[in-house]
Amino acid sequence: MRKQRIELEKRELHLSSQPISNLAVDLGFSSASHMSREFKHHTGYTPKQFRAFDRFFD
Repeated sequence: MRKQRIELEKRELHLSSQPISNLAVDLGFSSASHMSREFKHHTGYTPKQFRAFDRFFD
């Protein structure tokens, strides 16, 4: 289930230009920092870093 949630986060970070704090709420996290901790734990990157890399290679 967590892996699916991380994949959803990745997709939303790729497709949306919303602030990460808005995405965190939309995805059901209690805060942007909670989402960032979970995302970094599973991917090795913060959502901000992931979005920057994704935009660079897009």
